[in-house]
Amino acid sequence: MEYTGRVESAAIRGDVKLSVEDTGIIIAALFDVYHISYADISSFELQNYAVRILTEKDAFTVRGLGNACDAFLTELYAAYNKKVRKALFVRGTPLFETRGEYRYDEGDGALQGRAFIEVYESCVLILPPDDGGRRIPLCFLHAMEESDFTLTLKLDTGESYSFLRQAHAGGTL
Repeated sequence: MEYTGRVESAAIRGDVKLSVEDTGIIIAALFDVYHISYADISSFELQNYAVRILTEKDAFTVRGLGNACDAFLTELYAAYNKKVRKALFVRGTPLFETRGEYRYDEGDGALQGRAFIEVYESCVLILPPDDGGRRIPLCFLHAMEESDFTLTLKLDTGESYSFLRQAHAGGTL
């Protein structure tokens, strides 16, 4: 699908047509075309009715999508997650899918946020709208702890991954 809006960035600005492709996002202005590869995306989010896409080199703010804003963000997230699954060598159909809060500690740092969470036969996949996606191999699982509204997976390697149950539903990711 093609979307019409306005982009503000150092690389390209003005009225544009956007399309979400297998390799990334194509931004076409009247005399210029720009490609944002999924590998270059650090994060993306909805912020004040605009989609903000951050890369290491630039920040792209897409405004004026109107009613197509949610559709654009949904299509972007699905295409981005498809690329992340491929990069993390995850194939097949998940046994369970949800969205929710996560938190993980990998020894050298901790991250948290909202993400799509998918459970496969051999792993759990965390798919946030940034470059913090994780594949948690269940073969390294040595403990699973349940507490109030939280499930924590602990691995032999010392990492821990927590998933928090939401007290209320609603809102976008």
